[in-house]
Amino acid sequence: PLIKKDGKQVKVSWDEALEHIAKKYNSIKESVGRVCIGGLISPSLDNRSLYSFSKFIRTVCKSNNIDFRGDYRMLPNNPESPFGVLRSQPFSISAIDDSDVIISFGSDMIHEHLNEYLRIRKAYNYTHPKIYSIMPYAVKSADVANIEYVYNPGSDESAVNALCLAAIEENLVDSALANEYLKNVVPSTLKDAAVICGLDENDLKVLARSIVDGKKITFLIGEIVTRSKSRDNISAALLNMNKLFGISSKGQISILARYANSKGAEKLGLLPEPIAPIKEVLKKNFSEYPESDPRNTDNMMAHIRKEEIKGLFVFGSNPMMLYPDKEFIKESLEKLDFLVVCDLFETETTEAADVVLPLAGWAEYDGDYINLEGVNQSAKQAVKPNDEVKPAFEIIRMIAEKLENTNFGNDDIDKEITNCLAVDTTISIPKDFIEVKSQTEETADDNTFPIFIIDDAHHAGYLTEKSPSLNNFTAEAYLMMSEELAAKHNMKNGDSIRVESEVSKIILPVKISESLDSDVLLVPRNFQSSPVTSLFMRKRRVDRVKISKVDE
Repeated sequence: PLIKKDGKQVKVSWDEALEHIAKKYNSIKESVGRVCIGGLISPSLDNRSLYSFSKFIRTVCKSNNIDFRGDYRMLPNNPESPFGVLRSQPFSISAIDDSDVIISFGSDMIHEHLNEYLRIRKAYNYTHPKIYSIMPYAVKSADVANIEYVYNPGSDESAVNALCLAAIEENLVDSALANEYLKNVVPSTLKDAAVICGLDENDLKVLARSIVDGKKITFLIGEIVTRSKSRDNISAALLNMNKLFGISSKGQISILARYANSKGAEKLGLLPEPIAPIKEVLKKNFSEYPESDPRNTDNMMAHIRKEEIKGLFVFGSNPMMLYPDKEFIKESLEKLDFLVVCDLFETETTEAADVVLPLAGWAEYDGDYINLEGVNQSAKQAVKPNDEVKPAFEIIRMIAEKLENTNFGNDDIDKEITNCLAVDTTISIPKDFIEVKSQTEETADDNTFPIFIIDDAHHAGYLTEKSPSLNNFTAEAYLMMSEELAAKHNMKNGDSIRVESEVSKIILPVKISESLDSDVLLVPRNFQSSPVTSLFMRKRRVDRVKISKVDE
């Protein structure tokens, strides 16, 4: 453990660290109240750790300032929003095997969901389904696609709308449904929607015909939607599409969770406002439930800046590096009276902490996780941990006991987890169409290029750069661009390029992609030495940058 003394973090014993946490916690409690404390936790941690964290924040801190989505901007507060509905839909990886139509929307499958991509590739090789990729930029995972659809960045809902309008124009769907659909969308003609999203009308009609003719459909939705500020509007368009085509009645449509235990985090009540059935179970488990306003990551940071949240617990999360508006996070964390961070390694977020606690890795203890299909899976200890490191649930129990709360024993926690996991968290798909309007942003400067955050193909999150073997493949961030754009700027692989947004600028080496074929730029977020998230703004739908070659 480390404690900040006179501006520097120094090593201390566990007892001293816990005493310091208790002292600062009680000081905040007495001066402004426990509700002025919040918590962020990684969705890659095990069930027991996630649930213990929720119980700690809600019962010890009496707060609903809690979230596990530390790297997503402008999240919806309503768990039953259109995005929440789609996130809750069940997914079966085995259903890919016998689907005759497979559609990936807003997902670079190789970078985001390699196992599912390999399952699609298996189907491609053996059962020969029709496969389609729909993205705002070309991706390598579309190598198995019959058609790769590349729409204009920031026109996601218009691309979905255009597909629906193509089906209506070709008289492929029920006329009553079509008329009802047209009352709820803007634009309401295929021509106008196709102009906005930049897709070919005839190609859209091919896809519409495939969906209508398909006997079993798998429709997978990825990080482009999850990371978008406009995720609810896009999700509403996708729900309308589902109703018009009847996709879920003859297959599956689902947003794929990105992290190892994202599904578990939702089922165990880590959303600031859990869905009603989970909330009822938590009330019974806790015998109480805080009445304070629920605040997600964005809201917590905004209230920290207003000095309405004074203390923050962060477990296994690195928002300073991963949240797509680094300056917003940095300014927020600097306003805190007290910050406790638990992690495997020192990070930019631990550097800002008043107390740093060493966290055990998943291979250093037994743990359960909920996979993409909602199935509980166990991981057994494979490595003996260092004496100083501890699992998150053990750290939470120790902090709670210092605060004179003894309700965090493993047996009690496990029983309460079982109660939560018994709940069906699927939210019913709306019966009616939802109003959807195109929400494209105006571009003030034609000399800028859209830029998207990705994970490098050999890395994930912020911890893998600690692996020397992975760094043999990629050891630093880069700016990925198409061959055409590189030629236009007289760039070659490895050249230094200045990347400048409205709020920041950095210098990166160029990496030329054989897959990209448009003026979209990609940048990996996996390397602490290059603060790429400083280029982004949380309220932007599509971030844009200027680029210029750095003279030798």
